[in-house]
Amino acid sequence: GTSPRKILEMTRRLWMPGGLLLPWDHYGYQFGITFPLAYLAHRTGDRQALHFLEREANFARMTITSSGWGYDQPIWTLLYWPDSREEGDAHAWQPWVEDGVGGVLVDPGGDNYLMQMWDLTAPMCSRTHVNPNSLVLARKGVPFTADGAEAHGCSALNYEGAVFERSFGAGASQTLNLSSGCAGSHNTILIDGNEALRPPTEEWHGKLADFDADSQSIAGDVTGLYASVYPDCRAVRRRSRLVENRFWLVEDLADFAEEHRVTSRWWFRPDACAVDGGVDVEAPEGALLQMRCVLGSDQAAVTRVDGYPVAPDGRSDRVDFEQHESQARWLYVLWPTETIETVRELTEGWD
Repeated sequence: GTSPRKILEMTRRLWMPGGLLLPWDHYGYQFGITFPLAYLAHRTGDRQALHFLEREANFARMTITSSGWGYDQPIWTLLYWPDSREEGDAHAWQPWVEDGVGGVLVDPGGDNYLMQMWDLTAPMCSRTHVNPNSLVLARKGVPFTADGAEAHGCSALNYEGAVFERSFGAGASQTLNLSSGCAGSHNTILIDGNEALRPPTEEWHGKLADFDADSQSIAGDVTGLYASVYPDCRAVRRRSRLVENRFWLVEDLADFAEEHRVTSRWWFRPDACAVDGGVDVEAPEGALLQMRCVLGSDQAAVTRVDGYPVAPDGRSDRVDFEQHESQARWLYVLWPTETIETVRELTEGWD
């Protein structure tokens, strides 16, 4: 079985630069709980876990709404804080992969971060979201991509086939909207406008097709999900690369026996702006992503969606590229940088 140490190491892997947790499934971006990292650093000397505690974690986190957990985590963090005076390693970021889950490409300093996922989901995708080869992109701890759940009362996500009534008997019923969990709410390939894409009958997860930590390359095969809905599907794959620890290449293939309307869908934090050959995305924190399509249709349709996801902005920009082909390919170049300059670190000299 899985050892406690492996569980703690996987917990550490779920942290992104900047102290956020991966936004997959229903929870979106949240600050990480610190005491598992303190325990890992205490027992094993893990220097990346120690770095998270010293430089990345948010100890002013006050967003916990459940009385069942979380309130005592600062106490346990302090109890297990390592006694060693050795500092954490800010350059300990390493690529990783888990078959059936996904993987990360990242430079040693954590400046440029990409996560590609294909984890377990099901027809009732209320929490286990359908994210076949979806991507999370971040620059120096600032995420560009949007993911999570919709805000209460959001009417923007009502996908055909994802909204239905559930009866409990005695006249009691509930309207269930699975739209935020479907493939259309993630950075995925859509076929014939089917935003409600999800497994039709049983649980599903994608497959690792290739991973090379040295060359910073990862490929996921999600053909099985699409073939369960479209019998003529031959292959749906995505390969991502981190080039020279500086920018990303993303290559998509959707191969079918018959012609379809194929959409390459992306969700970005505001503001995304269509430009010649792609989009520019400028996050409120001053990070800029220049995305250019060098193969495939490069005309971007940008739509502002209010209420999705609920955090961190309460809105997002949906970006669609479309082709009408039996075999659709895209190749994207994504160049992250900043629009603001750091003049002085406010924490300088606090050690």
